[in-house]
Amino acid sequence: MKRILTTLSQKWPEYLLEILVLIIGIYGAFALDNWNEERKERRAELELLSNLKSDFVTRLEEMRDIQRVRTEIIGAIDTLYHIANTKDLDRGDSEFDKLLMYMYISYRFNDEFSSLDMLFSSGGINNISNKNLKEKLIKWPWYVEEMLEEQERIEEQLPVLISILAEYISANNLYKQFPDEAMTGNLSIDTFENDYEGLLKNRIFIDGLVHKRAYLAFNLKDGKVIIDLCQEIITLIDQEIEKL
Repeated sequence: MKRILTTLSQKWPEYLLEILVLIIGIYGAFALDNWNEERKERRAELELLSNLKSDFVTRLEEMRDIQRVRTEIIGAIDTLYHIANTKDLDRGDSEFDKLLMYMYISYRFNDEFSSLDMLFSSGGINNISNKNLKEKLIKWPWYVEEMLEEQERIEEQLPVLISILAEYISANNLYKQFPDEAMTGNLSIDTFENDYEGLLKNRIFIDGLVHKRAYLAFNLKDGKVIIDLCQEIITLIDQEIEKL
C-alpha cells in the first residue's frame, strides 16, 4: 500500500495528464459528433428552404400572370356592359369577337404545393426557426383557399355563359381570336350569322357578366394579398439562407 501511495505521489502529474487527455478526447468526440449533426441539419434546412423558395417563385410568377388575365377580363366585361347600356353597336365584328373571347377563358391557380405539403405533413414546419417565416407559411394555405372559393364560382358560371353565347355567336369566330394557332381550328367559314345586338339584350347574359365581374374583383383582391405574402416569404427565406 505504501509502495502504491509512493508511486502515485511521484507520478500523479502523469496520471492526471492521461485523465485530462482521455476527458478531452471524449469531449472532443462528442463535440465533433454534435458538429456533424448540426451540419447535417443546416444542410437539410438549406435544401428545404431552397426548394420552398423555388416553389414560391413559381407561384409568384403564376399569380402575376393570372392577375393580368383577370384584369383583362374585367376590362372586356366593362366594355361589353358599356356597349349594352349605351347601345353603341357601331363596332366591327372583330372587336366584338375579341371582347367575347374573354368569356371563354378559364384559369386555375395551381394550389398543389408538394414542398409545403411535405413540410406540414412531416412536422418540418416546427423546425423553421424564424417565427415570422413560420407564421406566414402557415397562413399561405388559408389565403389560397379564400381565393379558390371565388375561382370555383367563376368556373361554375362558365358553361352558362358559353351556352348563352352559342345562341347568338359563332364559336368558330371566337376561337379565331386566341393567339395560339392550335385553338383557332381549321374552319374558315361560319355556318351562322352573329347576333351581337341580341346577345347584349339578353338579360341572363348581362347578369352573368355582372356576377363574373364581381367574383373577378374579389379574386383580384385576394390575388394581391397572395402576391404580397409570397414576396414576403421569399424575402424571409433569402434571409435565412444567408444565415446558413
